Amino acid sequence: MKTTSLLSSTFAVLVAGALAAGCSGSSSGGGSGTTTAAATDTGELTLAVTDAATDEIDVFEVDIVAFRFERSDGASVEVLPQTARVDFAQLVSVSEVIAAASLPVGNYTQAFMTLDFGGAMVRINGSSTPASLVDSKGAPLSGRQELQIQFPNGGFAVGARKGYFAEVDFDLDQSLMVDAGANQVEVDSVFFASINPAQPKAARVPGLASGFTSSATFSLDVRRGLGLVSRGSLTVSTGPATVFNLGGQVLTGQAGFDALQAKGDDTLIVTKGEVNPLSRTQTATEVVLLPQDLDEVGGLVVARSAGPGQDTTLTLRGVAVRRGAGSVTFNDTVTLQTSLAETKVAKRGVQGGTLTTDAINVGQRILAYGRFSGSTLDLTQSGAGFVRLIVTDLQGAAAAPPNGSLTVDVTRIGRRSATAFDLDVGGVAQGDLDGIVCSTGGLGLASITSGSPVVVRGFFAPVSSATPTGATFNAESVVDRTDAASLLRLRWVPAATAPIQSGSALAFDVSGALVKSIDRGLVAPTTLSQSPTLAGDGTQGFFAIRQGFTLTLFNSFANWEAELRKRIDAGAGLRHVRAVGRWTDASSTLTAKRAVAVLTP
Repeated sequence: MKTTSLLSSTFAVLVAGALAAGCSGSSSGGGSGTTTAAATDTGELTLAVTDAATDEIDVFEVDIVAFRFERSDGASVEVLPQTARVDFAQLVSVSEVIAAASLPVGNYTQAFMTLDFGGAMVRINGSSTPASLVDSKGAPLSGRQELQIQFPNGGFAVGARKGYFAEVDFDLDQSLMVDAGANQVEVDSVFFASINPAQPKAARVPGLASGFTSSATFSLDVRRGLGLVSRGSLTVSTGPATVFNLGGQVLTGQAGFDALQAKGDDTLIVTKGEVNPLSRTQTATEVVLLPQDLDEVGGLVVARSAGPGQDTTLTLRGVAVRRGAGSVTFNDTVTLQTSLAETKVAKRGVQGGTLTTDAINVGQRILAYGRFSGSTLDLTQSGAGFVRLIVTDLQGAAAAPPNGSLTVDVTRIGRRSATAFDLDVGGVAQGDLDGIVCSTGGLGLASITSGSPVVVRGFFAPVSSATPTGATFNAESVVDRTDAASLLRLRWVPAATAPIQSGSALAFDVSGALVKSIDRGLVAPTTLSQSPTLAGDGTQGFFAIRQGFTLTLFNSFANWEAELRKRIDAGAGLRHVRAVGRWTDASSTLTAKRAVAVLTP
């Protein structure tokens, strides 16, 4: 088995996440059964979780019940004081901070993360019912499972008064085999973890704000679980560009800071920005007020009952926080009852009080605050109904070269399949998802041609009483994903015994493959019409072969390819291949940085 090397100040840690023996006898929460290392000097650790992109899973919600680091002398330190429930499928563009703790100085060689699958909620895209979970043997997966994370090169050293940012990527796309027909997900648990990542994602941190200073900073008591569980503290700094969304009021810079300070200490908020683990600080790009006394939902509007100028009912798919019941429901379908007169609507950069519910069109991402009555969130009461419009992502392919605007064949909105959205509002079509027209203003679109995979970020236009003839989406940015990572997915049922074509290149015969797709730029999936080729670029990457209960890791594509050929020549069947890298249409070649092959025993 090979491991990666130390690159600059970053450990690129390949984690063989084979599920160890169940830990069903341990108690809930962190710390049970561990020995806390005694030391007078400590380093500061911020622990966050994230996920690489996948388009097969809509929700993967599981409890992280323990996370401990182990030193070379055998002493271990638990850093997760309470269970953290996380939906990995929602953590693509951000990582979520789940703990902030002190680590005694020393050399740490491994870590252990315990997941509780007993209450896990997993939904396959397009399914309305939870999927069943099985392990690599096909047995039901339930109860607690401890995953061992071994650090290469002898581990990492924690120094006194130094800071560390640990990010664990539960790579769903490499970890799961999805059988949509049987509504079943096989979990193989492949992780990519890093200590002090060179390019950490912006972290989303909920907590209680207090200790406001004249230099526009405040202390954040990091909280999870409806704001009830403390996870350490950070100092948050804000600046002229920081956006404050304060319950329907949108302000920037000092004015926003002053308005937040006026609400007093222990105000529940969410901050977003990069965390510096050494100084335990965060530079906030956004601060969002979370009302303690109101219920909350966040997600995408998938349907709307009435056109402009009317009270309307919205249907939303997303997360629902019922504060009275003390519950959080992921991937919930929620009905929102709005009032044209009473529901307050806010949007970044728009003066408060100028928008109405007409601004909420199908497809728009929102946060809404009101009071639940059964399964309906009531936003009609004066002073108790707020909606904030959130930047929304359209993903798909350019339907034509830009010509003053950009027309996009949309495959996903906010990573949810376009088929989930009903653009018919009161009998009036609000657009066509096969060709959404995006106003682009002066954005540079020179690199985009017909078929280019793109991500367009912005806001849907207000609801219309007649079918729009112009733009229905107002773009703030357009990302050309042509040169970005693409996902190759191949699957054979039954396993293929001769899947590699003759020749020197690693080309796969997909004529009998059940799944043969390339997701270009991770935004425009298409079915392959010819055999794909996998290649390496000569640099280190993450490559794995799973056969039976053994997971073998490589940092060299050439070594991975040689071992794959050797095992297939010895009689192993190839069940599936998933690889991430740069796709070249002309040669149907993926230059891979990550690849996982699953073989029969």
